Amino acid sequence: MIFQKPMSSLNPVFTVGYQFTNILKLHHHLSRHIATRQAAEALASVALSDPDNLLRRYPYELSGGMQQRVLLAMALACKAKLLIADEPTTALDVSVQLQLLKLLERVQATSKMSILLVSHDLAVVSSICDRIIIMYAGTIVESGQTSQIIYQPEHPYTQGLIKAVPDFAPRKVALGVLQGEVPNLAAPPTGCRFYPRCPIAMDICKSEQPRMLDIGTQHTVACHAKREKMING
Repeated sequence: MIFQKPMSSLNPVFTVGYQFTNILKLHHHLSRHIATRQAAEALASVALSDPDNLLRRYPYELSGGMQQRVLLAMALACKAKLLIADEPTTALDVSVQLQLLKLLERVQATSKMSILLVSHDLAVVSSICDRIIIMYAGTIVESGQTSQIIYQPEHPYTQGLIKAVPDFAPRKVALGVLQGEVPNLAAPPTGCRFYPRCPIAMDICKSEQPRMLDIGTQHTVACHAKREKMING
């Protein structure tokens, strides 16, 4: 797993090499010499130059983009089947963000490792993901292929998100605004958690949580209004 704040994931008082080799020794029971060599190879695989020197440096001596690549290299070195990337482009400038996304795509293609990307940035998600799951207040409201979610959103929350993004909103159309506020998860609304902000909410939405409904090939949505529309034709 790689987190959105790499500085919080790397210990500032230990060198990159010390932290990296300890991970390899723990998971693969390698000697320090072999672990150091594999760590340098892993850093080179994520396009970090002079990996031997980098291993001797401390995290605070690296830029945010370099720190994020170090975390990615650590994750890849253990040869995991799944990489969970939690907002990996947060606080990175646009050029570094693009480099990291292209790197993730290359890594996925060459290693055949699955990537679960957690993000609020729909532009980033649409550029790298095959499938998208939309969540609201801790519950899944819609799931589908990327093209379905971006161009054929069915849940009112998903539709609101798309309308609020300049890249996806139709030209000459004012950006949408979701009315209301995110609910308190310590005391969430009963029924559908989106109903206090939903423009098509019905009485049943206040008391009964909607079940996922198949509306197309690998496309599901949790919405009472959509279910009633399908039943009534």
